[in-house]
Amino acid sequence: MLTTLQRYKRFSGIPEDDTSQDAMLELLISAASSAIEARCRRSFGMATWTEVVDGASGSYLPLTNYPIHAVHAVSSSGQEIEGYQIDSQRGMLYRSAGWPCGPRAVSATYIAGYVLPHDDPQAPASTLPTSLEHACVLLAPHLQRTAGVTAERVGDISVTYESGDGGGFPSAVLALIRPYERPL
Repeated sequence: MLTTLQRYKRFSGIPEDDTSQDAMLELLISAASSAIEARCRRSFGMATWTEVVDGASGSYLPLTNYPIHAVHAVSSSGQEIEGYQIDSQRGMLYRSAGWPCGPRAVSATYIAGYVLPHDDPQAPASTLPTSLEHACVLLAPHLQRTAGVTAERVGDISVTYESGDGGGFPSAVLALIRPYERPL
């Protein structure tokens, strides 16, 4: 998850000893984290990934998750491919000789992602950009409210809905996550 229950409560001003909403808050944090990852078309937690991707005629091979920390293996038709460089922040492998072409032509096993926020003081410090954690904190309560409603009025009944291409995301959340969206 892109934040923890304790951190969410601290950011939201909820007393840490108030556990009356913990189950709902954990559900909202999980849903917000998943929605942000889906919108960005990538996973943010550090893990080992194996992908089989289409080979293109260019020198760059885009991978789904980044930043890339290490590449364990790259192969095509069972043959190891060498002579590539890692473009960690963009999630690409560069090879001046190009890549084998065709559907599902290249397999890559690599470690990518961020150390996610946690409450264990013995664990490594989070490397997740603070804007992503803040987006999760903003989106979680939004998911609990009526989706897209920005204003209501009782006399003569009026409801105003959020407009735009946000797919239900508040504009502040979209602004925070936009730099981390994987290109189509």
